[in-house]
Amino acid sequence: MAVEAAWDVVFYQVADGAVPGDEFLRKCPVKVRARLMAVLDAVAEAPPPQFDFTTGRLSIRNSIVEVEACDDGVGWMWATPKTERSRRVIVLDTATLALLRAHRTR
Repeated sequence: MAVEAAWDVVFYQVADGAVPGDEFLRKCPVKVRARLMAVLDAVAEAPPPQFDFTTGRLSIRNSIVEVEACDDGVGWMWATPKTERSRRVIVLDTATLALLRAHRTR
């Protein structure tokens, strides 16, 4: 069985080379920064999104939940959504789908 590769979390970079997201994180208190980085790490390790660029259908099959951790008191893990309503398919409108396709080709 093939192992899924982790996703990269990529911060937006403006024309002058500045990275606002990174600058924001550096200005956060240490505990807040650690918590945000834990979320970003969990997102990067998430299963691939269930999105079909042909039909514009997004299947919601996972959620991220906060859990108690031994060391810092907080951790994050992927879980199945709790309710049937949370497990859903979202169909994007044609304008949004066109924007996503254009962004993907950049």
